[in-house]
Amino acid sequence: SFTTYNIFKAHFPFVRQNIGRLCKTNDFVALQEWVSTLHVRDDEHIVTCPTFIVPFRNVKTGTATISRHKPTDTVQLHSRERELGIATHKSMLITAYTLHTGNTLHIANIHSLNFVLNSTWKKQIDYFIEYLPRTGPLIFAGDFNTWNPARFDYLEHELKKHKLVYANYNHNIIMRLDQIGRASC
Repeated sequence: SFTTYNIFKAHFPFVRQNIGRLCKTNDFVALQEWVSTLHVRDDEHIVTCPTFIVPFRNVKTGTATISRHKPTDTVQLHSRERELGIATHKSMLITAYTLHTGNTLHIANIHSLNFVLNSTWKKQIDYFIEYLPRTGPLIFAGDFNTWNPARFDYLEHELKKHKLVYANYNHNIIMRLDQIGRASC
């Protein structure tokens, strides 16, 4: 089982409780806006891709994937561009896990640029997609910041082009930011 969740740097107290519950009920949890002050249980494995260190607090933020399974490989990617031209880079964390079938499951956890032109956002999506594994099962999920129709349509087109299936689910908010694409075995 799998969940993706932008935790907004755990600013709200309920977030830490939610993560604990999600980790108990899911095999894999992909977090965006992870913060290094979050702790995982001893039986969980966490892989992180920090993008920013909060000044004077030595707290890192970025993407993280937590799982019950030990990863066999990781790739950390950072966007070439920054939000607003001067703020943080965004990231994609790819983790590999060996399944009981012998196949390798890849999870690509993305936190996409937000406060940029659509053309810059598209370049960053293209850059990250270049690094997606092309064989075996893949989950490509996270906060894509697809809050406008042009971005959502572009992402959907790119998923299809790369033979990824959009996993539609019931969004309970007005803006559809978090998305999941998958490739079958």
